[in-house]
Amino acid sequence: MPLDEQLPILNAESFADLTFGEPDLQRELVEAFLTQAPGIADDLAALRDPGKLREVLHLLKGSCQVVAADRLLDITARAEMAHARPAGNDERSALVADVRTALSLTQAQLRALLASLPPG
Repeated sequence: MPLDEQLPILNAESFADLTFGEPDLQRELVEAFLTQAPGIADDLAALRDPGKLREVLHLLKGSCQVVAADRLLDITARAEMAHARPAGNDERSALVADVRTALSLTQAQLRALLASLPPG
C-alpha cells in the first residue's frame, strides 16, 4: 500500500495543540526532528537487518508523533509492522522506500514551518 496522499504531511492543527501554540516550543521540536532526520535517512538506506530497521522505524514513528507528521507516521507504522512479521523483502523494501520519500517531504515542510515561525 503506497503513501496515503489523503493524509497531510504535517497536521498544523494537531501540532499547534501539542505545542500549545508556543512558537519557541515548536521551533525546538522542529529543530530536533530536522537534526535527527539525516541520520535516520542514512540508517534506512544502509540497514538490511529487519530487527535493526524496525528499531529505526520505531524511533522515527515517535518523532513523527511529536511534530504531527501524519503521512510519515502512517507509512512508518506500516513499515514497522511489516518488519515485525514474516514478510517478503519486496514488501519491506517498498515500504522503506515510501518512508524515505515521506521523510524527505516532511523535512521540506518542517523547514518551511521553521522559516515561518517568529524569531525566538
